[in-house]
Amino acid sequence: MIEIQTYLGNLFCLAGTIMLMAGHAIITAFPNDVDKGFNTSGWGAMAVTTGSILLGSWPLVALNAAWAYLSFAAREPDQIRSSCMDAALKAAAIQLFVVGLALLSIGYYTAAAFCVTGIYLISYSLFTAKAIGRECYLVVTAVAAFLLFPHLVEHKSFAVLGSELLALCLSVRGIWLARRQWKEWAI
Repeated sequence: MIEIQTYLGNLFCLAGTIMLMAGHAIITAFPNDVDKGFNTSGWGAMAVTTGSILLGSWPLVALNAAWAYLSFAAREPDQIRSSCMDAALKAAAIQLFVVGLALLSIGYYTAAAFCVTGIYLISYSLFTAKAIGRECYLVVTAVAAFLLFPHLVEHKSFAVLGSELLALCLSVRGIWLARRQWKEWAI
């Protein structure tokens, strides 16, 4: 029988994941409503943080607590942005991606997954601070997802794998829509 704490933890995580996917969908499909996407993502991340505390999954607690902070701080992007921070974070994201690829190539899937956590947090913080555009954010998250897939398969984390695949599809669609709009404006 499942313990009540495990049941509640997974219930919070499920609700939070649904809200996070809804927030990502809003950010992807409705560029004029990104604030709603940030809000939805913030509440979703808080729910996943709560569920992860109940489950004792501390990497997810750290990731989602930071994600919630960035989501809610996105209302005041000047408070989380400086040009020096932007450059440092962009360089760190590139380094994490290169290190993640190297780790993946030698079979260290969990270490590569930790690189993805850093890439996701950096790209989301730059996006919420308006230091990178929506299209750049979607490209970075789509590419980083590929570093995470082997870890999720290895650990049989199929719910998160499904969530990541959905986020990848949403990102690709958002990139395609942005490119299509850009071409229409250029004509």
